[in-house]
Amino acid sequence: MCSAVPVDRASASDAAEEADLPTLRPALEMVLRREPWATTEHTVRELADFRGELHRHAGARFFCARVDGEIASMCDLYVRGSTAQIEDVNTLEEFRDRGIARAVVRLAADQALSAGAELVFLHALDNDWPKELYAKLGFDPIGYVWSFVRPPGASPAS
Repeated sequence: MCSAVPVDRASASDAAEEADLPTLRPALEMVLRREPWATTEHTVRELADFRGELHRHAGARFFCARVDGEIASMCDLYVRGSTAQIEDVNTLEEFRDRGIARAVVRLAADQALSAGAELVFLHALDNDWPKELYAKLGFDPIGYVWSFVRPPGASPAS
């Protein structure tokens, strides 16, 4: 989806903030632990550590929103030249429906535009509810992407 139309209501970006990885890490690890494929603490640590690599080598920036001081929603932003991607938008389930994901995504998009991006995009699953939120935030569908995963130990089909 690509940002191209006016948003449905004013940004609540004052509820969101940019954060460094050490600040974000406890909430990030909590999000990762809730994934069905995060079966070990080693996996959680490795994936959280990888965010540091994304920051160092791809310029990742991190945004979050808090509820009662606790990080409840977050996303990553990557900007390269005139193109930006918002990635890995997460809101802890117990904090959903409060507008905080909206605030985090709007702040990331605003920061991308301030950094010179002319195109801001993100990926959303076609059969999942977040695409409706992104549409309300001014993102338009621009195409489809197919992803394939080959789990470790799986043998290729003959």
